[in-house]
Amino acid sequence: MQAAATFPLPVRVRPRRMVRPDTRLAWLFLLPAFIVLAAILVVPFAQSLWLSLYDAPIGGVKRWVGLGNYLDNLEDPVFRQATLNTVLFVGLSVLGKLLLGLAAALLLNGHLPVRGLLRALVLLPWALPEITSALVWDWMLNGNLGAVNHLLRAVGLIDVNIYWLSSRALALPSVVTVNIWHGFPFFALTLLAALQGIERDTYEAADVDGASAVQKFFSITLPEIMPVLLVSTLLSTIWTTNAFTQIFVLTGGGPSNATATLPIYTYQTAFRGYGNLGRAVSVSAMLIPAIVVLLVLLSRSMRRREAGSA
Repeated sequence: MQAAATFPLPVRVRPRRMVRPDTRLAWLFLLPAFIVLAAILVVPFAQSLWLSLYDAPIGGVKRWVGLGNYLDNLEDPVFRQATLNTVLFVGLSVLGKLLLGLAAALLLNGHLPVRGLLRALVLLPWALPEITSALVWDWMLNGNLGAVNHLLRAVGLIDVNIYWLSSRALALPSVVTVNIWHGFPFFALTLLAALQGIERDTYEAADVDGASAVQKFFSITLPEIMPVLLVSTLLSTIWTTNAFTQIFVLTGGGPSNATATLPIYTYQTAFRGYGNLGRAVSVSAMLIPAIVVLLVLLSRSMRRREAGSA
């Protein structure tokens, strides 16, 4: 019996991926920018992480401690208080800025006779330098000479002065209020631009169907502005997490660490009390995972927005 002829199976050869000459040229042009970024970002960042493994007092001799700085932070009750303060400060501030900015955007998107003037006034808090607005609020909230107490006494709402920035119960809400006032115009500006991009035909069709204002907001307005709202919220969260100037000027982290957030705690660790640069860097390094998560969410939100608009 004659054996059947066998034929070798065809071998699938993957085509080589060709790199276009213009792509190589583009990477060549980008190379100087990458080198500069590495010099001013990557190298200092790596040096900072390395410094966080040392006990590095200002003017003293560095001593290797490994993860000792990180463990000391976790055992420090002030660090735990600063972490809680940061969560409260960021959560309340971002929520307040979002709600107030959304309300301002909806108002400015309407047909108002002085809409241009109102838009300029809304942007004024955000346009002011942060240090300037913080100093103004520091005077306004002064317990003895502040304008806020004077106004409340004038209208009969209080009989004795309220020490807004030196009371443990009122210091953090006061700082949050100032941060909301300074930051809500960012939400108002971005959400107003998103509102103006919504087609009017959609609202007209909803009017024909008899939809109420609330139904149109949740069915049309909110879904349309949601991509911009998410990006704005993530950006504001990153900025608020790193906020330093307002808290430093208004309370310095006091009273009794009631307003000490992680950036304030980092400053205090570096230049007050401990005077330890290595431990101060370790506090900042412990913020990196949260910031990275926010950046990843921001990047994904922006990609989805670009894909949706394509």
